Amino acid sequence: MDTPVTPFFQDACSILKGAFDCLNDFIGILDNKAHVVLANNAWEEFVRELRTTPTPACGCEDVSSPMQISFAHLINTPIGMCVHRNEDIFGNVIDVIKGRKPEFFAEVNCCRFDRQRWFLLHMAPLDTSHAFFLMHIKEVTSYRTAEQNVKKLNEFLQIILNSLPHPFYVIDVNDYTIKLANEAAKQAGIEEDMLCYHATHSASHPCESDVHPCPLKKILETKKSIRVEHVHKDNKGNERVVEVNAHPIFDDKGNVIQFIEYTIDITQRKQAEENVRQKTIELERSNKELQMFASTVSHDLKQPLTSVAGYLELIESEMNRTRGENLQVFMKNAQAVTRRMCGLIDDLLEYSKIRKESIPMESVDSNEIVKNAIANLHSVIKSQKARVKCGELPVVWGNAMLLERLFQNLIGNAIKFQAQGTVPHIKITAETNANSWVFSVSDNGIGIEKEYLRQIFDVFKRLHSNVHYSGHGIGLAACKRIVECHDGSIWVESEQGKGSTFFFTIPVNNKLRSEHAD
Repeated sequence: MDTPVTPFFQDACSILKGAFDCLNDFIGILDNKAHVVLANNAWEEFVRELRTTPTPACGCEDVSSPMQISFAHLINTPIGMCVHRNEDIFGNVIDVIKGRKPEFFAEVNCCRFDRQRWFLLHMAPLDTSHAFFLMHIKEVTSYRTAEQNVKKLNEFLQIILNSLPHPFYVIDVNDYTIKLANEAAKQAGIEEDMLCYHATHSASHPCESDVHPCPLKKILETKKSIRVEHVHKDNKGNERVVEVNAHPIFDDKGNVIQFIEYTIDITQRKQAEENVRQKTIELERSNKELQMFASTVSHDLKQPLTSVAGYLELIESEMNRTRGENLQVFMKNAQAVTRRMCGLIDDLLEYSKIRKESIPMESVDSNEIVKNAIANLHSVIKSQKARVKCGELPVVWGNAMLLERLFQNLIGNAIKFQAQGTVPHIKITAETNANSWVFSVSDNGIGIEKEYLRQIFDVFKRLHSNVHYSGHGIGLAACKRIVECHDGSIWVESEQGKGSTFFFTIPVNNKLRSEHAD
């Protein structure tokens, strides 16, 4: 006996049908034979649209398989809209109707229309008796189109980022992880999901020093873009000077959530700037020396020439007055002045040749260098009865000829500048620190007043007249230039009447250090 349909049930169905018709999604009710027994307006309108485009525009051919024939009544409905997916869709419909699946979901990309359209299909039983089934089809073309556009845009942006010659990466402010890195960054060892300070500095924590301020902390404080210079390490562990350009990324509340870093390797630029600075210093020093040279040479060369001219006048006068009893004395004095002038010119020529660019460097034994310097001073050492004591000296990277001249000048000065009647005592030693060998040459001479400790290394600077101590004021200036050619420095510690100790440094050569360790 059929159950009578009550007015209440009819009203309920009418309300539900009205609700379905208000939906833009396609809603259909299927029976257990896969026939559509009820559909909303959107479903019916879509069916009419399908019937006006019977030929697939996607290149798919109609397949007259047994399943296609069995479900021919679903062709040109939202369920069978796309021929090349019908076998799969109809198979899932059967599985749900037979209870082999509780439900099924599918996405269809159909080219049947004048454009691609995407649909999501969902089928499930309406009751436990599996008599009726709900088919819900939602068009998601706008979503998929937006996804495709975003994907294309991301691919386009990735191409742009990878075309950049410098590392570009995005960092999360919460955990310092790198969220995005271009190819240049990856080649530099900066990978996605790495901690930024580990990737760029091989460090275990963010930068905290004033020398290397952390861009992230600065941006969080100011919420503005910044530009700083950092020392990063490349993927081989080499230090590189980089210019870091950092820019904040905000959320909709104005909080910084990420920031972009774009780094430019400026190591070569900094090296070039340092070379220019060093060249400028050298040029200023050369100009100063040139000014001193012009002043001193005009005096030191003019004075002996005046003396020679004076002696020649005396010789002429003596020859006119007598047979020349004093001629021999005048001639000797003129020759001595001439020799001094020639010595000054020779010293100037040697000093002008001391240039770092033209000096070959090699491994040299300082012990042999000092032995040669002492041998060159044999006559003066013997005549002054000087005592030279030398400790064990290192092998260094340098120029043997210049280092020999350096020690010869320092030892020679230690012997020369002695109080009358004093036996010179000279001691030569060398010690090492982290980066350099520190040599010292000490004596028991007359010492130097404190106000002249820096000036004595200037060219032509002399503290004593030729009457007491001969010289041209070039020896210590040459010593300074020789040491600087070896990337070292020179200074003196002295007290008048208590001797002097000259110190100079020569950098430790890593290659020689490793050979010595072996």
